[in-house]
Amino acid sequence: MRGQVVESRLTDILEWAGSLIRDFAHLMRELGAGIVFGYILGAAAYVTCFVIAFAMPPDGEWWLNTLLCLLGGAVGWFVGTLGSPMSGAEESKFAEYGKVLSALVTGFIAAKLDSLMGRFGTNHADIAVLIGRILLFTVHFFLCLQVPFIARWRVRPTTTGQTPEHHPDLAAKEHVVDNTIGVNPPPNSP
Repeated sequence: MRGQVVESRLTDILEWAGSLIRDFAHLMRELGAGIVFGYILGAAAYVTCFVIAFAMPPDGEWWLNTLLCLLGGAVGWFVGTLGSPMSGAEESKFAEYGKVLSALVTGFIAAKLDSLMGRFGTNHADIAVLIGRILLFTVHFFLCLQVPFIARWRVRPTTTGQTPEHHPDLAAKEHVVDNTIGVNPPPNSP
């Protein structure tokens, strides 16, 4: 009886692993190996930052470091979405949101930066913690900024409402358009 349970569980695990491999292969075909590899490296960096957040001094403030990581990720995801509109309507709305957000953030930073730096004085341990927390926030911000930006950019509709990845003739036209704005260099350029 116990052997059958173990065999059943092993079969379930192997089926799950097989479906995971099939899903990964499908993802590689849809997005491309470079993007998937970048997402894997980004996930490894994301996890590494959380490990650093837990290990960073002072010992009792691991929760603050973790919250800064989560906040950096959420803000990065939001900004990545704002930076990749998928329609003309989204583009105009996102431009308005971006203006308001940038005014808010720059005003807050300008108002609080002096008092924040004054609190830390010249104690090198406090400055090291501050720099570490800023880096945790920044790394999570940029890692999470890329995810919606790349995903939305890859599946953005063209003027015909179709995505260039699934239509070779549109992909060629999109490449020409992207070259005119400097997104992709021409294939024969140095």
